Amino acid sequence: MNQVSSSKKVIQEIRDVGWEPLLGNVTLFCNKHDVRIVDMEDKYYDGFSRQRCSQVNNLHHYHIDAFKVVINMQLQELNHRFNEANMKLLLYITCLCPCESSKAFDLDKIMETATLYKEEFRT
Repeated sequence: MNQVSSSKKVIQEIRDVGWEPLLGNVTLFCNKHDVRIVDMEDKYYDGFSRQRCSQVNNLHHYHIDAFKVVINMQLQELNHRFNEANMKLLLYITCLCPCESSKAFDLDKIMETATLYKEEFRT
């Protein structure tokens, strides 16, 4: 669960401040290997028709329409699969792990799991 939490934080950090370093690294790579770099201030060309001029420039397309969209999809997927309730349940289940049982056993977590699922733990 620590890995899931840290992954969420890292992806959020990449979303917030990761564009500039990525663009810098791509620019260095392209310069090193003689790859032509598009001018980020030019209008975005979708590859179909130069007559139908885009309303956004390359920077907006690659930063907002591509980079942030993909990052948001990843965050949304992680948040959907590992929401607060699921993470709590998975943490509580670890206290029932038979491996190194004395180390993982936590009576408080077992009791809290029982209160979350009252119908299944009738007395």
